Amino acid sequence: MKKHIKDIFRLLIVVILVFIFISITNVKFIGYLKGSINTLYNNIEKKRILANIKDYDILETKHFVIRFDEENKEVAYLTGEIAEKYYNVVCKMFDYYPKEKSIIIIYDDGNELLKNTRLNKQTYPIGVYYGGVINILSPKLWINDIENFNMVYEKDGPIVHEFTHLIVDKITHGNYPMWLTEGIALYTEYKLTGFEWGKDIQYVDKVDIKSLDKNFYELDQYIAYRKSFEVIKKISDVWGFEKLKDILITLGEGNNLKSSTKAVLKINLYDLK
Repeated sequence: MKKHIKDIFRLLIVVILVFIFISITNVKFIGYLKGSINTLYNNIEKKRILANIKDYDILETKHFVIRFDEENKEVAYLTGEIAEKYYNVVCKMFDYYPKEKSIIIIYDDGNELLKNTRLNKQTYPIGVYYGGVINILSPKLWINDIENFNMVYEKDGPIVHEFTHLIVDKITHGNYPMWLTEGIALYTEYKLTGFEWGKDIQYVDKVDIKSLDKNFYELDQYIAYRKSFEVIKKISDVWGFEKLKDILITLGEGNNLKSSTKAVLKINLYDLK
């Protein structure tokens, strides 16, 4: 009996050592592991977020489930119209259609949005993709142009941007760096709505891709976001958007961004300017 226990213990040690070895030496395995953890984390966080807004009303459209409080009923219907308007064009752009309806939550309280998305900020973002959910600050809190309210919400609002984050997350299984998804989201809304974020931001050339890749959150966020957009735009302009989609697919297979870029574009990631 004791020998049997020792044999099991030895086998367990061997399995653990093999697992550690594979984790260290197999980059693709690390990517798969990251994706699996991301999926599990999103599912846990989605349940927590939905539990926190369990009293919100529900509006279902063809492709979205919109949660809102009574004060945002009109905003919810407008959100549904805009989301459905861009659903097919965004999905066609990436050749990816979500298997289930995407959840959009509209908050009338910026602090509640920060709490649900675990953000520690002094200002309220107008949109956050987190936990597999699109979280939006009610446009009534940040749009002052009442006469052109609907147009401003559609063109300058977060719906296309955050839905793009969801698409990138699904294609890559969460295996992506933050600058990549931010750049792609900015580029998508630029192509589809005509809104170009941060075009007047200066000193963008002082940031290189290695800095974006390694130190995104330590950089000036305005410059980091703009640089991310410019890199994505360059890839699309020079190699074509199809290649960018190929990079996302390769990331979804468990590869890291450097190897994915090398495989698809035949260049080193950090050589991009």
